[in-house]
Amino acid sequence: MAEDYSVFVHLLGQDRDVVGQVNTYPGLGTWPTTSLKPGDVVADTYHVPVDPAARSPSLARVHAGLYRYDEPGRPGLATVDAREEPVEPWLTTAKLTPWDWPDVTPSNPLHVQFGEVISLIGYDLDADLTLYWQASGQPPTDYTVFIQLWDEDRQVAGFDGPPLGGNYPSSWWEAGETIVDAHSLDLTRASVSFPLESGRHRLLVGLYRLDTGERLQAIGPDGPLRDHAVEIK
Repeated sequence: MAEDYSVFVHLLGQDRDVVGQVNTYPGLGTWPTTSLKPGDVVADTYHVPVDPAARSPSLARVHAGLYRYDEPGRPGLATVDAREEPVEPWLTTAKLTPWDWPDVTPSNPLHVQFGEVISLIGYDLDADLTLYWQASGQPPTDYTVFIQLWDEDRQVAGFDGPPLGGNYPSSWWEAGETIVDAHSLDLTRASVSFPLESGRHRLLVGLYRLDTGERLQAIGPDGPLRDHAVEIK
């Protein structure tokens, strides 16, 4: 190489915010890229500090690459795959969790078991619906949350989406974690507003696999729940 390049390592968290980064030289300057010969392999370790204000739990995508220190804006060098097709400089995905998991108390406690290792332990309901999931082990796959609004015997609205907006998929959960999962509920199209009319409107919540549509079995204190869904009152 004819130039000495700098190295960047960035951690991208929720909404692709940069939650950690380090910018340096290879080997902290001891291995300038002009000194490397074709075929050289250099094992270089980078310690990336994480922003204490980073939102968690979340996944953090690890991006790394080279750039010219003196170039305005310091853009990264173009990265391509083996077929010379442009690709993101994405190395891997790491798990970003709180230093201490918060001790949460839902306004409305529940105890509903979904599958083998996920429980819904409660919820808060105002303009949004916040669900409190608790893991007793690592779920085998990623699940999608379904939220349905029913007007007597007719579904009038639905709000499906992954927990935490996809920022922390369920396959990454581990035993002891409590996931505070907020979902926005826009009921204007259904001509419904809060508080819901008792005896007429119902909110149903559950989990399913997006690839197959199969719902995860839901079991309440009195046994299996109809349609594998819990009613939010």
